[in-house]
Amino acid sequence: MSVRRLVKLFSSFRNVPVEIKEVRGQIVDWGYYDKIVLSPFDKPVGHLRGIMIEYTSKLCYGGEVTLCVVRYNQNMSVEWQRLTCVKELIHSMDQPSHKLNTRKKLESLLRQLSLNGQINDSMSMPALLEEAATYQALGVLAPLDTLEDYKSAGLSPEEVAVKLCIPLNYARMAMDDSWPDTLERIMNLLD
Repeated sequence: MSVRRLVKLFSSFRNVPVEIKEVRGQIVDWGYYDKIVLSPFDKPVGHLRGIMIEYTSKLCYGGEVTLCVVRYNQNMSVEWQRLTCVKELIHSMDQPSHKLNTRKKLESLLRQLSLNGQINDSMSMPALLEEAATYQALGVLAPLDTLEDYKSAGLSPEEVAVKLCIPLNYARMAMDDSWPDTLERIMNLLD
């Protein structure tokens, strides 16, 4: 699974915070898209923090160009923008059968989300993928080796949140001793 490969690649990063353009560049390098664009939108922060849209364009001389646009709500904090962008970049690698392609499917997904980040057995596959992608994004933005360094240095979750530029609640989760096992379970769930 490429998400596992992405998390593993960034797990040894010590030059933090992980830059979104590095994550985007890796996905393009792996050939998922010819280009990925990050584009903010301006709406009140509600259920929709971000969305990923794919396009395929025919070239006038033959061939195709694939484009992915990651839209994120610019009214969120920078920490939430970063987590949202990486989550949507992870969705860009979803299998075609797991991607939503109609407004009806999107509306159904929004009704099913837990809104508190909890994964439960009654979730549909799209809802499960949505919640899991947030944790996978945390796995990219909070490299395991760096987290170990921070634990050894006795850094607080607040300090880690600032250094990694991630939301505080997710820094607390990443600093918990159970985080590596939780991340592994989520990765195995979707393999």
